Amino acid sequence: MEQELQLALSGLLAGFTYALVAVGLTLVFGITRVVNLSHGAFFALGAFVTCSVVQWGGRGFLALPLVFVLSLLLGMGLERWVIRPVRRHHAVVAIVTLAVAIFMEQIFQLVWGPDYQSIPRELPLVGFMGTLVDLQQIAAALVAVVLLLVLFGLLRTRIGMAVRLVAQDPEGAALVGIDVPRVQTVVFGVACGLAAVAGNLTAFAHSIYPAMGRVPLVMALAVVIFGGLGNVHGALVAGLILGLVASGVSFYVSPEWSYITMLLVIAVGLLTRPSGLLGRVGRRD
Repeated sequence: MEQELQLALSGLLAGFTYALVAVGLTLVFGITRVVNLSHGAFFALGAFVTCSVVQWGGRGFLALPLVFVLSLLLGMGLERWVIRPVRRHHAVVAIVTLAVAIFMEQIFQLVWGPDYQSIPRELPLVGFMGTLVDLQQIAAALVAVVLLLVLFGLLRTRIGMAVRLVAQDPEGAALVGIDVPRVQTVVFGVACGLAAVAGNLTAFAHSIYPAMGRVPLVMALAVVIFGGLGNVHGALVAGLILGLVASGVSFYVSPEWSYITMLLVIAVGLLTRPSGLLGRVGRRD
């Protein structure tokens, strides 16, 4: 029972982490048709800033606002001054965002060094119904759930209606008075902030190093495709499925097989549903 409970908690934490990163990518793709290859670097930025806050005597969870705001502002600046001028050229955008990711990794190495770092757990294991429960994992998962609920709630407000309209018809959105470039910039920044928050929430669970954002980027791209391009609910469902699969395979088989198994699940899913779990490929004029 104890093993199964820990397995479920690990899977849910991984799933919500994938979902936080992937939902941001999905939102950005939905309103700009841009794939941000620097997204994983913001995940690493969140982990590194959290590590520094803890080393300075602070608490990891208290670094969440700082991590989000810092990445929000950097992401908005990146979209406004780097991506927007070349947005119509998708190949150029891919090269530029990849270059940004490499640049950020070099900055991480200069500031924090090339060595692997880690931060201690702030919450203990506690007994519950005869089993040990990891409060750190539960707290991280709950924070991720709250953030996702807030995001989905905002998407149902007038702000969310504006975002959806920009995603569906930018020209029509501009005609009704919506500042399309501003919406695109803010959504891009929020997506980067969510990726950094995911890095903060999982910083205690893995080593922190300059290139740590590469695997979350690849997995988030896979989650976006598996859930359905541009579908935030699909990204959430896909993230949870893949997180539970990865946790189960890591425990019962081997950690080395977790990513392979997830890619196999994605391949089978796309063979049966080419548009993704909840997605439908649309054509944009």
